[in-house]
Amino acid sequence: IAAAPYKTKQPDFISAITRKLLTKMRTAGIKLKGGTCTTDRGSEFNAGKPGIFQHTVTSFGLTYSALPSGRPAVHVESANKNIRNNINSRLAAIKSKNWVRLIPKIVNGFNNTSFTDWRAPRTPLEIVRLSPQAQVKLAKETYVKKKARNQKLPGAKLKKLEVGTWVRIALEGKVKGVK
Repeated sequence: IAAAPYKTKQPDFISAITRKLLTKMRTAGIKLKGGTCTTDRGSEFNAGKPGIFQHTVTSFGLTYSALPSGRPAVHVESANKNIRNNINSRLAAIKSKNWVRLIPKIVNGFNNTSFTDWRAPRTPLEIVRLSPQAQVKLAKETYVKKKARNQKLPGAKLKKLEVGTWVRIALEGKVKGVK
């Protein structure tokens, strides 16, 4: 991931920050050409000068796509949550309110920490440096391994639930939190 603080959601400003982040990523050896930049339909991405944000990302060889209205970018929201939690815990530890200076350390830590899901044992930086074909191959290999491992399990032993315990229930392909 790449992150930068911003004070406004004006399209010109967001596009300038995006250009700076993409330049930094390309300089770090991350292959951008052929990738996709997906956003929600926020006005910072779709307002202002015609196509300024879209032009910014496509000038780096990325394809731009916007999610349907009302649908959050789940992977982005997840990364934002991780960054927010990391910032809050670090601020509490150092008893400071200056979170902006922590962003580079947090992003570096995230990008250099191995995942524990299908991408394991690779870090985000290792994955984005792979060719698209190698990324697909990695995903297929780990999916097959995970499926085989899950078939060997005799069945999960669930712990006893207490009143007020949060559980996740899959309903027609959607997961909802229920208390």
